[in-house]
Amino acid sequence: MSFDAFISYSSKDKSTADAVCAAFEADGIHCWIAPRDVRAGTAYAEGIVDGIDSCRLMVLIFSSSANSSSQVQREIERAVSKGLTIIPFRIEAIAPTKAMEYYLGSIHWLDALAPPLDQHLGRLVDQVRATLQIGTPIKSRSTAGTDIFVPTAKPVNVPVGFEDKASNRGGEIVADDASHRKTGTLFWRFVLRRFLVSFVIVAIPSFLLSVLIVTLFIPIERVTYSAEFFTAFITNVVLSLIIAILLELAWPHA
Repeated sequence: MSFDAFISYSSKDKSTADAVCAAFEADGIHCWIAPRDVRAGTAYAEGIVDGIDSCRLMVLIFSSSANSSSQVQREIERAVSKGLTIIPFRIEAIAPTKAMEYYLGSIHWLDALAPPLDQHLGRLVDQVRATLQIGTPIKSRSTAGTDIFVPTAKPVNVPVGFEDKASNRGGEIVADDASHRKTGTLFWRFVLRRFLVSFVIVAIPSFLLSVLIVTLFIPIERVTYSAEFFTAFITNVVLSLIIAILLELAWPHA
């Protein structure tokens, strides 16, 4: 079973570790903490190793007790060997021992020196959530306050003028496959309508002009018995189509 965060602490700081664990799990971050998660029938040291291996990062509750704890140091060594991110959460203003500094000297620390502890837990939760890249929880009205976790969505390019056809989540335009197809259909309908408008705008004046030319320059008796009028009409339609196509190609697409 996989976990998000391994909480490393001295037994003397168990109340603080439990508070951190409760804050994480209330926010949907799955924690491994001893002795709660050591499987029954498993040696304690083996359970610690399995717990670290099953987590994505380690949160160290750093205090004078943890600073001098060989058990905590072994947990940090294991986390470093597995390549886990370590977030030290310092609850006492003390300098790390040389052994601790060896592993933690280049790591950014989160200080929780000024009481109460609760005011620092939110910042720790945010840091862990950002490191794990976990979506922000939102409250669902239909589930009576149950947290629903929404993963970070990737922005999708949507044609200008059709943004309202895609859902807007967290300030980013997000569209799934269905909305892509719907947006594409709307776009081509818009192009077709614009083309038809161009055709009508060109065709009506040119048709009237063709009628005027036939009326003025071809004797009336020939109009009845010849194909000049029909030829002028077909020519007008073809020219109108060509002009409408040229207008559509020259018209900038949004």
